[in-house]
Amino acid sequence: MALVGVAFIAKILGTVFDPAENALIPQIVPTDQLQRVNSMNQGVKVCAQLVGMLAGGSLVAFVSLADFVLINGLTFLVSLGCIVIVHKRVGHAEQVSVEQVQTRDWYAGLAYVYHNPMLRTLILLAVIVNMVIGPVLGLNIIWTRGTLHASAVVYSLAQALFIIGVVAGSILINFVKTTFKTKLLLALTTMTVAVTFMVLTRSIGTTLIAMMVIGMAGGFVNVSLFTLIQLKTPGELLGRVNGAMMSCTNISMPIGIALGGVITRYVGIATVFIIGSAITLMALLAMSRVTLNEA
Repeated sequence: MALVGVAFIAKILGTVFDPAENALIPQIVPTDQLQRVNSMNQGVKVCAQLVGMLAGGSLVAFVSLADFVLINGLTFLVSLGCIVIVHKRVGHAEQVSVEQVQTRDWYAGLAYVYHNPMLRTLILLAVIVNMVIGPVLGLNIIWTRGTLHASAVVYSLAQALFIIGVVAGSILINFVKTTFKTKLLLALTTMTVAVTFMVLTRSIGTTLIAMMVIGMAGGFVNVSLFTLIQLKTPGELLGRVNGAMMSCTNISMPIGIALGGVITRYVGIATVFIIGSAITLMALLAMSRVTLNEA
């Protein structure tokens, strides 16, 4: 029970840290560098998670579980030290005027999103993308073993290629010189084509390629969404707007996985993936009609 409690507290603290982190970036980074920094931040995060999993998997073979948990806890001291350094350097930068006091209400972020059509559209898009990607990631083991009749190695490789794709997408977005709307449309189109191609061919090779391409599209979407939200949200509300978006996306992915699992029992996993592609296509068409004020 103690271990479960610690894990729960760690997750709660993580949900507080992420919105604050994304709200801090625009305060210390010039506006014209936001996309580049967001892409670097996302890429480093994903790479760190991958390295951490590999290191943790190796370390647990040489130390006891209790010692492993202790070592993991000590790594948070490094995070604390980094946060203290950042706070000393930029802690004075955020100044809230008297006229902005009302924005301290807990619901101010939600109210701002509700009254801002652009932010409503972006958050809805993030929710849809997470609901579609959820079943692809959560049910990929069923697709690998049940449909492709492949080994666990293929499943692991598919997951690794997805992560590599996210990192690659986070980097490549900086070389695509076009509007954020075009980048989002490109990512949605690529995601739809990749999932459809994977279902139609049903081979190990195309599945591995599709997983990497889906990851790349996800990298494009994440960097574009975070950058747009940072550009279009007042600094005093950015943390709460980011919190609202992350709450919606964190909930939508497990919901997508759960719904995909239920529907799979009746129509098969291939149909679930095709339904996801259809939903992405509808989001693509709706997005093409929306005007994003990026100036």
